[in-house]
Amino acid sequence: MLKMSVRATVVAVSLMFLLDFCASTENIPRKWAAFSANITSLSRYNVSDVDVKAEILCSILATKDGKANLFCFGPKSCVFGHVYLPDVEGEQTPGYNCYYSEVCLRDNETVHEGEKIPDTFCPNLNLTCTKRGLVNLANGVPPLTSCTPPFVQHPFGCMYFNQTHMTLCDAKAYCQSLGAQVASPTTHDKYLALMTYLNANYGSSSQGMFWLGVYYINGNWSYESNGRWPGPDGQYEWLYNQPNYGNGRDCVYTSYQEGSSFFALVNYYCDYGLAVICHAWNLEI
Repeated sequence: MLKMSVRATVVAVSLMFLLDFCASTENIPRKWAAFSANITSLSRYNVSDVDVKAEILCSILATKDGKANLFCFGPKSCVFGHVYLPDVEGEQTPGYNCYYSEVCLRDNETVHEGEKIPDTFCPNLNLTCTKRGLVNLANGVPPLTSCTPPFVQHPFGCMYFNQTHMTLCDAKAYCQSLGAQVASPTTHDKYLALMTYLNANYGSSSQGMFWLGVYYINGNWSYESNGRWPGPDGQYEWLYNQPNYGNGRDCVYTSYQEGSSFFALVNYYCDYGLAVICHAWNLEI
């Protein structure tokens, strides 16, 4: 009798949770499809790890969270978050079932694959949701399909370092015209590899100041391509005294400053003239 009572209680609680979930997410359509993923290397900065006992509850949490395009349910936990799918696609983590949704996430906004949204900072440009994240696609300019000059293949991606100074919007349009986008490292490891390259090739030179695809939107800092968080103030990927808030300093560039001993992120005005790194996003492995 006690066992039946406990079971009934669990069912009732689950039903209440499900009804609350449906009411709060009725305007957020989400279709989940099976996905083979290795989740052992997922960054703790953009995923949640929750102890739940049923796959349906894992699905509910992933959908209700509003910032997940992948969830995996297994014997130890429910893991979900907004991840760069090519980085985890591969051999399934033993014991886990994984599912993905063909959506991109811009702040708290859900964008479906193929859908376009206006660029927050550049009204004349649009962002398109692809399996590789949100990207600027130019009309009539297909994304690069091979890493050809002036682009060069690096461990952190196929990149072109252009020293011509231009505003952030001009930089976006320029990279777009080449079938690329302003560089937006999709993982922390690729960010570190890029900073190491800048450190080795530019040292403390001002020529190492390049626009990156990181922006401050609705109170959050994130990489444009996959919504990845660059970390808390003054830590992780930021220079020690960054970011500085206010007055429209919503865009980000790479910089080496006295006392930092290494390149890192600095935020500044989007209409400032800086060099740019164009990233052949379609060639990411």
